[in-house]
Amino acid sequence: MYTNRDVSWMEFNKRILQQCTLGAPLMERVNMLSISASNLDEFIMVRMSKLLNSVRKNLEESDFDGIKYIDLLKYMEDNILQFKKLQNEVFGALKNELKHEGIFIKDFKELSEEEIPEARKIFGKKIEPLLVVNFLDLDSFMNQIRSKQLYLIIETEEEMYYIEIPEYLSDLYKLKNGTILRVEDIVLNNLKQLFDNEKIVSYCAVKFLRSAYYDFPFCDESKMSEEVEEMLTVRETSPIISYEISDVKGDEVNIVNVLDCMTYQDSFIYDIGTYLNLSTLNKFKVDNDKLYYKKRRPNKYELGESLGMLDVIDNKGAILLHHPYDSYDPIINLIKDASKDKDVIMISQTLYRVSGIDSPIVNALCDASLRYRKRVNVIIELKARFDEGRNLEIRKKLSDAGVNVMYSKSSIKIHAKCLSVIKMDDDEIKYYTHIGTGNYNENTAKLYEDLSFFTNNKKIGKDVFSLFKSLEIKNSRPTKMKKLVLSPDSMKKFIVNNIRNEVKNAQEGKPAAIVFKVNSLSDEKIINELYTAAEAGVQVQLITRGICSIDCIHPNIEIKSIIGRYLEHSRIYYFHNNGDDVIGISSADILRRNLDRRIEIMLPIKEKKIKKKIRKILELYWKDDINSFKKNDNGEWDKLGYPIGNINCHEEFYNL
Repeated sequence: MYTNRDVSWMEFNKRILQQCTLGAPLMERVNMLSISASNLDEFIMVRMSKLLNSVRKNLEESDFDGIKYIDLLKYMEDNILQFKKLQNEVFGALKNELKHEGIFIKDFKELSEEEIPEARKIFGKKIEPLLVVNFLDLDSFMNQIRSKQLYLIIETEEEMYYIEIPEYLSDLYKLKNGTILRVEDIVLNNLKQLFDNEKIVSYCAVKFLRSAYYDFPFCDESKMSEEVEEMLTVRETSPIISYEISDVKGDEVNIVNVLDCMTYQDSFIYDIGTYLNLSTLNKFKVDNDKLYYKKRRPNKYELGESLGMLDVIDNKGAILLHHPYDSYDPIINLIKDASKDKDVIMISQTLYRVSGIDSPIVNALCDASLRYRKRVNVIIELKARFDEGRNLEIRKKLSDAGVNVMYSKSSIKIHAKCLSVIKMDDDEIKYYTHIGTGNYNENTAKLYEDLSFFTNNKKIGKDVFSLFKSLEIKNSRPTKMKKLVLSPDSMKKFIVNNIRNEVKNAQEGKPAAIVFKVNSLSDEKIINELYTAAEAGVQVQLITRGICSIDCIHPNIEIKSIIGRYLEHSRIYYFHNNGDDVIGISSADILRRNLDRRIEIMLPIKEKKIKKKIRKILELYWKDDINSFKKNDNGEWDKLGYPIGNINCHEEFYNL
């Protein structure tokens, strides 16, 4: 009945890789390959590291799927190796397509006699001055290694050395005729300039991945920032979980022995050939618009003559925007307009993976506090994996601006996306609220599909504000929401109760249907409830971008995955409810971590017009046959509409 979540994730990444060979403009497919490689790196650093840790602790079954950790470890390692080989095959095919467009990515050995002098000149002027040759002292080297960074290992007759390819060097260099070379390939073919008096015996390029899995015991909310800083230090020296090597030139025995000494027993070693840094291909740009998606401008929300967002919300009552098809500007403008409004007394916001320290969101919050003297509260989730360092910088900037910065509790993450503005209007308190399914990040908003809801509903406003108030008090959590549904307190119960209501309707002969659009679905209880609903005759449609742990497909269960121009990110929960639709939008996936160990918001939609819009969105997703894969009765994913499809939802949404 169940597919292991890690196995399901690999299937998802294979779908991404499959898109590299289908339909999209050439450079967009190159970028898709970069995404698949980056995804895999993080998967190894987190999930494979956790799996290996479980095996070392002699734990038995991995999850409710019943697979033993030791068996899963072997299966996943074999799959990753095959996947890496497939990635390189795809890259080879893309290189051939690029040739037809006059874009040549070459190995140094493929250069013509006319090209070699220019390549050596690039090395001498742009690369060599920034390289440092180090003696390979094993202990020292191990402590300095950074995840995903490229290193060169060189053995001479006298000594062994290593060279770090610094991140401030370009990954690719272009010759005057357009030929493109990899930086490590240039260096490895110019080693004689670095080792004048020593004979080189062997050399290779290598990329290491350190474990990023941690079960860090955050204990003291008052010292959260110090504990996160400590955790970052620990991660810098965490075990090397995996390394990948290019073809070793010369005698490989000593190099391989050294690398083996650097990794823990049972770590993963992949010998995959020449190109180690596929994840950086997203930096590779060419001057040819035809090789990219056609540029689209988001729809501007009509604000009317000189109206600010507070007035717009007052006029409309409730607004739903669909990003990136609709502009992201109204969210930023809401903060700016609230800052300037003399009657606004407080602005509160959650922050999770903002774009950076100079984010317009962060700057607007700082301005609200410093320039306009508003009380500003920010809940920042310091523990967002791989963004911890950036979050610490943002915390300091906000604090220096006088913002009241709060953190999540030690045992729980805050993943909810909400913004609250409180205004005094003739002795009446007015609430303006934004609730979203995605992060407050103007950059990812151009690439991620998400929903944004604005309202002046007082009950919703009070609910959101109670979230902020509760987190100011140690060990407290918001309860007794009047309009919102929260995890970990009530969201799973809300979903289960509505599934069971559909079962009841089906048993009474009434129409019954469920549609979920989520990134991931692996919660055992919810899966069991969905199977029960299907058995009762409820029509279940699931749009799951990534992980989907439902294995055995019931005739009443249909599952799609949509992978295309934009990253599907909104979460929508639809229940037919005998014609009186129950629709919720949320930041939460159907994962145990979201439903049981995070603070998440689900907003039940009451406005008829907005309900209608969401139904149209779901219908269009289901009609899409260009970006869609469908899970068949064997649990495998079939690509729809290939080679020719009819409906591309990522284009059609601009016209809704």
